[in-house]
This record gives sequence, structure tokens and C-alpha cells, in this order.
Amino acid sequence: MRLMPSPATMQTSTPIQSSHTAKWNHACADCHTNAAGKGANKFLGGRLLDDVEAGLTNHFPLWWTSQGLVWDIRKRIQWCMLPIGMNYLPADSVEYAELELYLTSFAHGKPMNVPGIR
Repeated sequence: MRLMPSPATMQTSTPIQSSHTAKWNHACADCHTNAAGKGANKFLGGRLLDDVEAGLTNHFPLWWTSQGLVWDIRKRIQWCMLPIGMNYLPADSVEYAELELYLTSFAHGKPMNVPGIR
């Protein structure tokens, strides 16, 4: 069975991915898309920024060695929000669920890579 976001979820998730917010007016798409002038597949602060279309969720959950913990995609999204000055949402927020489904939609047809280790 294939899990595909509903059209309604895609309509609400795409603006979340593209909406500018936080302290420095960044959006997820600014760093994680490969369009001209965007940051995907480039280094920022010693970290390679992944491209959303490559399937960011394929290696989650993962073992994060520096933290000594297993992380799911929501924890990783929260960790990404910290350097751009954005406040965390509650872990069970609808926005995280919609963003997670949106990101998962790019992973269809791509091989799983779990357990991931970083």
C-alpha cells in the first residue's frame, strides 16, 4: 500500500514548505530545494543541505551519534528550526504532520536507507 498525501494536505503543506518565517525570514524551500539561488546540495556551516526531491525521509528513523539518540523526522525538523531562529511547534502539531507527509511524498519509488546513522 502506498501512502500518498491527499490533495488537501499537499495544498496546505506546500505553503508551509515555502512560507518565510522565523528570525531570518527563511523557508524550508530556501535550503532544501535545488532551484536557482537555493541551497540544496551545498554546504552550510559544515553540513550538506539535502534536496527535498531526493527523499529526505528515506533514512529516518536514524541513530544520531553526536546525541546518542534515535531521531525521527519531526525531531530533525525541530533541530533544523533552531539555527534559523524559529520556535518549536508542539510535537503533535498538524503542521509537522502535514510537512512530514509532504516530504514523504518525494520518497516514493526510492530505496529505503534505514537504519540511518549520522
